[in-house]
Amino acid sequence: MIGTLLGVMLIFFARQKIMRYLEIDQYGFLSTIGRFSIWKTDLMALRVHPLLGYGLGNFQYAYIHFHQPSSEYLHYAKTTIFAHNGILQTAVDGGLPAVFFLLWGFRNTALLIAAKHKNIAMPPWYLMGLLVYAITSLFNYSLFLPFNGLVFSACIALSLHGGDGDGRLIPLQSFQWLLKSLLVFFCFFLLLLAISDQFANAGRFDVAVRFMPVKSDYWYQLALNELKKRTDTNYDQALLFLKRAALWDSHDPFVWSRIGSVLIARRDNSNQAADIEAAFQQAEEISPMHAPFWVEHGFYLLSIHDWEGARTKFQRANLLEPAVPLPLYGLGIVLMHDNQFSEALRMFASAKSMKENQHKVEDMSPYNRELIETPYGTYLYGIDVNTIDRLAAECAAQIHSTPMR
Repeated sequence: MIGTLLGVMLIFFARQKIMRYLEIDQYGFLSTIGRFSIWKTDLMALRVHPLLGYGLGNFQYAYIHFHQPSSEYLHYAKTTIFAHNGILQTAVDGGLPAVFFLLWGFRNTALLIAAKHKNIAMPPWYLMGLLVYAITSLFNYSLFLPFNGLVFSACIALSLHGGDGDGRLIPLQSFQWLLKSLLVFFCFFLLLLAISDQFANAGRFDVAVRFMPVKSDYWYQLALNELKKRTDTNYDQALLFLKRAALWDSHDPFVWSRIGSVLIARRDNSNQAADIEAAFQQAEEISPMHAPFWVEHGFYLLSIHDWEGARTKFQRANLLEPAVPLPLYGLGIVLMHDNQFSEALRMFASAKSMKENQHKVEDMSPYNRELIETPYGTYLYGIDVNTIDRLAAECAAQIHSTPMR
């Protein structure tokens, strides 16, 4: 009765989350195809650390670190804590030796189960359940979810305990109390999570964090809401929310980048140069393939007249995204300061051409089409042609006023 009541409450409060767990979502087949992009990134990460991996629970860090600037089906700003493949998830976290011991354990478990049920014509339901998990684990990481893990463990216990064995295996009664305790805990946890999601979907993130204060995304969204007010008091409050978001998810590069931007926006930031620099560097280290982080850092260095540092950041961004105008625009400003007006004029001309031919870039490849349509691309194409024309005119005037040698 209690289980039925909890099930009804979970369905009522967490419909979207349950659908997401079952991979029934609004993206349909594209969500499934997106796994190929994730697997490609996983293999790139595994190639760097094949023996030790990145540590248990660090899959998201490895994914962000090796994620390509964009992809055909998955927007760059999205990340994932799942490899959507149990073997790849284990390999990235623990390395190839962990995969070997995982498969070795599955083999030994399968042999024990086969020995216990060799005389049974029709496999019982829990053996069929194990088969389902074995197949779905190749396309998902469903055992990471608490209820799935409990069901899987229970299926293994029942498989080893059933049949006509001699009874020398560990009885189920010895861990039933633990299983029930975990079930109650996860039910309570998921209920709070479902309630917080309901408030978050309604835009009430201030209430959502009261039910689930460990959710980094809620604190990040609260910070964004505060930043829309653009006052010093709200900047302080936004910074507090961002630091809490970083506390619960220190591997989110967007949080660190936003911390740097908020510190810059505050009027009293003269004594926080080290904190600003550290925040931007943290974002770049976590996600070195994300060009906007390098561009934002470059414009900050321009504001404090660190011209060489800014040049390095803009060059890195241009290397990552050679078909976008914003890094070239920043390089042009650096070259103007160095009195390299001819080179600066060439940069401004290239940036203007890319901006004006933005619609043609979309037709070059699926990558470029997605690049233009996402906030990622919108930022990198976010320059004003009139501003470029004014700076180009200044460069041309300097070139003409320089005496011929």
